[in-house]
Amino acid sequence: MTNDPASLQNLHDIIVAPPVPFWPPAPGWIFLLGLLVMLAAFLIYRAVIRYHRNAYRRAALAELQLAADSPEPLPLIAALLKRTALAAYRREQVASLTGVTWISWLAMTGGKAVPSQVETALTDGVYGGAAADPKALTDFAISWIRNHRGGQ
Repeated sequence: MTNDPASLQNLHDIIVAPPVPFWPPAPGWIFLLGLLVMLAAFLIYRAVIRYHRNAYRRAALAELQLAADSPEPLPLIAALLKRTALAAYRREQVASLTGVTWISWLAMTGGKAVPSQVETALTDGVYGGAAADPKALTDFAISWIRNHRGGQ
């Protein structure tokens, strides 16, 4: 070794730092992971609650398929709509509705107008025996059961 600082004999190999370990993560990552786990648990909880709240819709849609295949679907579908409304809304709000008030309530809660042939079928056809298009009635019932809002 020489005392000359510019001498190449004084050079040493480069010392490389050890690689940064992947685990354990920094506290910020642990906090973020905890937040993500809590968010996932909350979303799963909400999905389970929504699934249970909509059980009446699934049951109504299954029964609607049976009613649509029956020889006289009109009274069955009309009764199914009323029962579904009673399951979703307070009894005081739904039970007394008949005729035009029932139709306007269905339109208001379903978010779209009731087709005229369905309106005629639900007001006059149930008891008067008026001919009704079962396809239009079934399509409206499916749409209302799936899309009505504003329940309890």
